[in-house]
Amino acid sequence: MLEMATAEGGRQLDCFDIYLTKIYEAHGFKPVAKMKWNDEYIPEGWNKDNFKDYNNGEPDVVFMVYDPNNDIEKKKKEAEEKYGLRKKNEIPYIVDYDMGEDYQHMYKWRSPAEREAIYNNMLERYKNAKSTEELKKVFSNSDKPFLRQMDDLNSLSKEQAQSIQAEYSKRYLELIKEENPEEYKKHKKYLERKYNIKSDASIYIDSLIDIIEYIDAKKKEFREEDVNRDEDGKFAKKPSSNKSKDKSKDLDINALKDFGLNQRQIIKLTTKLEDLGIIEYNEDNDTYKIKSSITEGIENNEIKEILGDKFDIIKNSFNSDNNDNEDDIDNEKQKSLILKENDKRTIKERIKSLPKHLQETGNKLYNNNPIPSDLIIKDDANYDTEDILAYIDEDNIDEEKYSKLNEIETLLNRFTENAQGTRESKTFKNLKKDIEELIENAPPVKNPHRVEYMIEGRDDLSIGTVINFDIRSFADFGAGDKTANKIYNYLRDEVDPSKLVVYVIDDEVNGLDMTTISSYPNQNECLINGDFIISEVEEGDEYNPPIVHLKKHKK
Repeated sequence: MLEMATAEGGRQLDCFDIYLTKIYEAHGFKPVAKMKWNDEYIPEGWNKDNFKDYNNGEPDVVFMVYDPNNDIEKKKKEAEEKYGLRKKNEIPYIVDYDMGEDYQHMYKWRSPAEREAIYNNMLERYKNAKSTEELKKVFSNSDKPFLRQMDDLNSLSKEQAQSIQAEYSKRYLELIKEENPEEYKKHKKYLERKYNIKSDASIYIDSLIDIIEYIDAKKKEFREEDVNRDEDGKFAKKPSSNKSKDKSKDLDINALKDFGLNQRQIIKLTTKLEDLGIIEYNEDNDTYKIKSSITEGIENNEIKEILGDKFDIIKNSFNSDNNDNEDDIDNEKQKSLILKENDKRTIKERIKSLPKHLQETGNKLYNNNPIPSDLIIKDDANYDTEDILAYIDEDNIDEEKYSKLNEIETLLNRFTENAQGTRESKTFKNLKKDIEELIENAPPVKNPHRVEYMIEGRDDLSIGTVINFDIRSFADFGAGDKTANKIYNYLRDEVDPSKLVVYVIDDEVNGLDMTTISSYPNQNECLINGDFIISEVEEGDEYNPPIVHLKKHKK
């Protein structure tokens, strides 16, 4: 029966984790996801006593795919050789059937004929596009979930994928030449040199769109109201707040931004000054206290390298106007980054403001528990606390703790494993308003970072563009920039790095701390919701992504 089913195109199935699992495995099926027993879906006539050897008559539901060539294991070994670790050795647990089907679609085997059909369909859609806008839309078929389309594309051979990428880019150039010949002619040599248009194998999907849109974005970046001018209308330096009115001797990060330092430079500078003992971080009010002369200590080769051409102006800013060697920078704008002891009352108020059915979850997640993943992890868990990809597998999960998670907490844990798949599940859609409520009332975070792969609809990085983060993951808690950098370095080997971008929210914003419930505790994850507007863009290069600064959107 199974052989007939696979011959007819059967590629996936689900079953209870009893003796059936072994039978299906013997015929080439592999488990890719599990779902815990739920009495709500108990089969008619099910007798738990008859299956008491299988989790006391309450076996998991196993989602399986046909894998005759053992491709799943091969991919895991390739990842192990490439990254020196196995991202997941166990079968992940999911919360509903929709997510199970997503995992099945991700891993299922496609026959050569099926891959050929996917390939021909994509080519046909590209060739039939009548405009660049239509071409961008047909890349993502709105009738099919985005992740499932990417699964189909990832199943193609290297040659097929390269051919599709080349066809997309070739068609885009043909259309842009017709729609905007002057712009095409102006940048033709640059495009061909950068992307090697004549070589099909070198072109990535959507890569050329970035160049055209980047050109448009650069035109929008210059705004007269952002320019500081003197009385004669000439360009003038921005006024600096480098002198402290109250002689507090606290370092003002905002003043460093006034001098043109980007977030990366500021982090490196403060870290180095702290290592040298020149400044000291004060956790009570989230400030850097100046302990000794910055003017003298700044004469350091590493600091000079960090500051580059801004070294002299930064050094001079620390010289006192009255030569008293007080290295002061105005600290008026400093805000708290971490929760302080006296904020406990505020947290209680936040929890109390939640609907009653969410207060238990709010009490668990708002209290900023000090032990990573202490809502799910064993007390003696063994995992690499420095590895950004460290995953809390079954061996390190405390089953007793996990069993105490309610429905929304279980969903949030699944979200940390597979955000997109969870978002597309019915359970997520049913509980979305509750998650938004938890985020809205969560304690504030500052400067959260997010690494993202640009897709249509979120590829306009021009200043003033409004971006909606509809329950999205950011990294925070004092390590947002470092976490984002590690994630970027990992992803650049997995996808086209020119499509990666780092978002930074400069305003204080409500963020739901997921660290204590996350399967990836080293990623310092928090959930953020709402509209934000692009206020600044730091251009990327060959080794670094563009950094897009955001402010809250005031509607």
